[in-house]
Amino acid sequence: MARCLRAFGGLPETLATDREGALHAGLGKPTDAYASFCGQLAVAWALLRGGRCRGQGRGRAAHRVPRDHGRQFVGPLDFQEQLDRWFSRRANVRLHRALRERPADRHAEDRGPLRLRPSTPPRCTVN
Repeated sequence: MARCLRAFGGLPETLATDREGALHAGLGKPTDAYASFCGQLAVAWALLRGGRCRGQGRGRAAHRVPRDHGRQFVGPLDFQEQLDRWFSRRANVRLHRALRERPADRHAEDRGPLRLRPSTPPRCTVN
């Protein structure tokens, strides 16, 4: 997540995510690691209820890429590199049906209200 925020170029007020097991400790509460991550960045979190989230559709396409296109991966870094290439060469440059714009063209507008990231990245712990 830190890598994604770095690539996007700023911090929102709130990180809205689905109830991914690495982030969600149950009962709508974040894991200690995720709460620490958000605290270090001074951002709020919102753990969205499954099946009702309008924002989940954006990330779902990324999950279909490896499955639908028979891609093979050497490891997690190879997966991430292929996914990044897919976003930059295909997903973000196509005309989005609902927006009637290319996501790449909206990037600058979306970054407008973001805060600057801290100079030191958050410490991330993996259990």
